[in-house]
Amino acid sequence: VVSRNAKGTQAAGLANIVSRSMNGVQIAGVLNFAAQKQRGIQIAGLVNYAKEMTGMQFGLINISGRNTGYSIGLINYSHHGYHKISLSTNEIFNTNAAFKMGNANLYNILFVGRNYSDTARLETMGFGFGHDFLFSNTVSIAGEMSSQYVYIGNWDYANFMNRFQANLQIQLFKGLTIFGGPVYSVYTSEAPAGAAAKGYKQQVAPANHHAYTSDIKGWWGWNAGITLF
Repeated sequence: VVSRNAKGTQAAGLANIVSRSMNGVQIAGVLNFAAQKQRGIQIAGLVNYAKEMTGMQFGLINISGRNTGYSIGLINYSHHGYHKISLSTNEIFNTNAAFKMGNANLYNILFVGRNYSDTARLETMGFGFGHDFLFSNTVSIAGEMSSQYVYIGNWDYANFMNRFQANLQIQLFKGLTIFGGPVYSVYTSEAPAGAAAKGYKQQVAPANHHAYTSDIKGWWGWNAGITLF
């Protein structure tokens, strides 16, 4: 625990706490805490916190008041950053909902999706990262990559889809943005033909896919939707 500004490197098995600003590196097994500004790097096994982050955070949970740097983790929350909800559709799942947290430099994505159909159902959940290339206050391109599990009615096989997409984003007014763009998907599964449960889609990859191996398939697709907040 440091009750003033700190500079240099802090390393602890449990926690590093600075009551003012930190300029340097904090490494801890559980918690790094900078009550004011953090310039440098925070690396923690569980939680990083800085009121103002201008460097990088690596941890399971990263929290900041204002963040102009980069946070990499499962949950990246910035009070003055992104708290966006996206609703979208694509060539595989006709209904998707995503929550995006972080900032334009780097945000993470938690999402779920479902293909509603009487004969070709699919469910999914996944995680991803994105970066916004800002051209103006209303126009940007989002580069995103994600990984998701695809549920085909049973848990017998590991079915994973990785997607790489570039969405053109146009803000219609504050709180509402429309987006769309191309996507390249890579689907990996050892499930044989007919392995999906009744009512679920038997062939996840579209007909126009190309096969890298018998278990790995790739294809070009699309994505379109709206973002709120």
